[in-house]
Amino acid sequence: MAKKVTETAAEVEYNGKVISLEISNFRAIGENSVFIEIDDIVVLVGPNNVGKSSILRAYEAIMHGQKKDGHLTIEDFHNKRVDSELLPTVIVETALESKEGVTDQWLFEIDGKIIVKEKFVWASPNEVPVIYGYLFNEDRWASESDKPARPFGNKNTSKSRRPEPIPVHAFQGPEKQAAEIAKVVKKILIEKAEHIVFEDGDEKSALNQVLELAENYKRVVAESSKLEVEKIAEDLTYFISKIFKNQRVEFDLNSETASIGLDTLFAGVGEIRMGVDDSMLPISHQGSGAQRTLLWAALKILRDIASEKTDSSRPNLLLIDEPELCLHPAAIREARDTLYDLAGTPNWQVMITTHSPVFIDFASKHTKVARVERVEGGKVRGTTIFRPNSDEFSEDDKENFKILNICDSYIAEFFFGGPVVLVEGDTE
Repeated sequence: MAKKVTETAAEVEYNGKVISLEISNFRAIGENSVFIEIDDIVVLVGPNNVGKSSILRAYEAIMHGQKKDGHLTIEDFHNKRVDSELLPTVIVETALESKEGVTDQWLFEIDGKIIVKEKFVWASPNEVPVIYGYLFNEDRWASESDKPARPFGNKNTSKSRRPEPIPVHAFQGPEKQAAEIAKVVKKILIEKAEHIVFEDGDEKSALNQVLELAENYKRVVAESSKLEVEKIAEDLTYFISKIFKNQRVEFDLNSETASIGLDTLFAGVGEIRMGVDDSMLPISHQGSGAQRTLLWAALKILRDIASEKTDSSRPNLLLIDEPELCLHPAAIREARDTLYDLAGTPNWQVMITTHSPVFIDFASKHTKVARVERVEGGKVRGTTIFRPNSDEFSEDDKENFKILNICDSYIAEFFFGGPVVLVEGDTE
């Protein structure tokens, strides 16, 4: 039962983690929405072409909604048709670390988690989505007439309160695959850079000092050029006001959108090469197996860094489409262990689609397995079919499950079948 969060609500351990997605009228998913519960790791299983990849893409779209990656094409509209009554819609529930900066009307509490609920709607292709918040006090979605209509104010702030998506798509060209590997390597550089300290006794990291210097320099430039900037604004205002009465133009050189951050400093990681001795070739020239192996190597480093961190850095949601592709069977098991270990560290969640039972680990206590399938009439449905409760498993149980993962991983294959009848007992 949901209840209102009061001013004395206790802080929770969740740091901007996604706890559910509800998707409708998006790609293969029609007006009957697909609801997916999300934990530290979510394994999406089911037949081909039922919408598993669409679920990963939906989260990307809401997080990149203000960029080109978030602009839906007509291909993303269900049946490639724009219908004002059946627009692509994604509803996301996020568990916040605290309610700071969010008024009570947007908050509710379930099982000790402070929840905010948002809805993203795309009115037409090649446009950014409109965001609405859920007003708990009034039990309704906000509308355009509500001021504000969403819980976090501007859209950049809204984005910062949810995990950053790190997508790894299936069947990409070598250049795109190399770009995704570069993104993970960039993440490693940033994570490492945050802990480098200058030898001048300053406790601030070298990275923070560089960012502060850059921001100060930007301010000095802004102040010294203030008169010139104001003159340009006046000239623009003169011409604009001739057409749009009483309208003026101004520049805010200190706005958030002009700030210097980690992405600015690490805009590129250089060319990644792989090979032997003098035969070092760009990763885009390597085979798919080599590219995927390099990706797992990078994720392992990221996992090790994440396991050492205890601060409240930006949460991340790793989205991987069919991680078993192009990998040797032993490498597939290694990939599973890497993903589950990463999902067990603070500020990381993992959501994968797979056709391999190897990726279902019964011993992991924060796992959800969701089956996505087509039912009567071709409608897509998502159902959570495995939700372990760690209290139900003894230490011996957990060790036995680990042995099953190594020796008989296909015990999990029944999750991929159709209707299942389970008969218990030695003689039945």
